Amino acid sequence: MDTLNAESEAEESETAAPVVLVKGPKRVGKSTLARAALNNLLTKYEQVAWLECDLGQGEFGCGGTVGLWVLGTPVFGELHSV
Repeated sequence: MDTLNAESEAEESETAAPVVLVKGPKRVGKSTLARAALNNLLTKYEQVAWLECDLGQGEFGCGGTVGLWVLGTPVFGELHSV
């Protein structure tokens, strides 16, 4: 039974998409790191979900809102420009 559980866990870890949380003080590169992670994940997955919770200045939506974006292409350009 342990072998079956180990095989099942190994298969799940290979197919499960990672969850990335970026947190830190102002002006330390959180947005740059998050975009790099997003673009890297898009090399492995067709689509990546981006949950935006920065109420001060959103990356894709306007400030003061929470949004869920499903992206299928890499994100380049100036920060906070989309």
